[in-house]
Amino acid sequence: MGFVRVHFIAGTRSFSTTDEEIVEALNTSSQVQQFTLDEYASEFEELKDALGKAGFDIELIAFRENEDREWKILEVIQRMACFLKERWQLTQPASMYKSKGKGLELYINEHSRGEFRRLYDVVYDVVTFSEFIQATLSKGDLVPLRSFGRLRAVSAQKKPWKRPGTPYVTSHRMDMAALLPMAAAFRELLILKGDRYTWRVDPKTVFLNCADKLYNVLNTRSAKIRTTSQLGSDMEYWGACVPIVMREKDRLLDTQEA
Repeated sequence: MGFVRVHFIAGTRSFSTTDEEIVEALNTSSQVQQFTLDEYASEFEELKDALGKAGFDIELIAFRENEDREWKILEVIQRMACFLKERWQLTQPASMYKSKGKGLELYINEHSRGEFRRLYDVVYDVVTFSEFIQATLSKGDLVPLRSFGRLRAVSAQKKPWKRPGTPYVTSHRMDMAALLPMAAAFRELLILKGDRYTWRVDPKTVFLNCADKLYNVLNTRSAKIRTTSQLGSDMEYWGACVPIVMREKDRLLDTQEA
């Protein structure tokens, strides 16, 4: 038989204490995760609105711990944090892979929240671009499928799979240590118009044109690391993806101007 601790508050709430403060006050022996407290504090409301307007079903996202949903809010914020273009001019966002909590800290901080707001018009693409990459490589049209399937960061599925919230069907699952650095390189395609980012060139088109080169980088770096998780911390892998995307962007722009 299981037991659950229940706290009752008697009387009417005539004081200014919020649900967040009550939860935090009880947050002693069994600690509540920070993102759950942030949800009680309504920190994610504008992000929910942006995701909803972009066509992402927010009912698929767990905004509190112990919610059994297809996506976690920390994962959504982690992916967005990797696309903060101005922040990652001099270094790569490998720290966002190492700790989802660091991405949450950036989002919650009033001084850096505005960086996330700039992504709201492209938030669906940003959040789901990893699934697009995974599904595209899984088709085997752009890279050798046998070689791709042998990578330690890749696992074959018994049947085609589509992550809820996306239209991308795949026969392989890629570890985020391999996906996140590759996807994050596409932040270089963003351009500010007013206070919002838009795509200077279509990221899917760019990926289709340089997928083989990005895959070669993944294949090369995979051979030099001991564990898949090391890819997510491999600054050479993060850094090598960026110029490939930038060169293809420049080529497409030159073609359009010719």
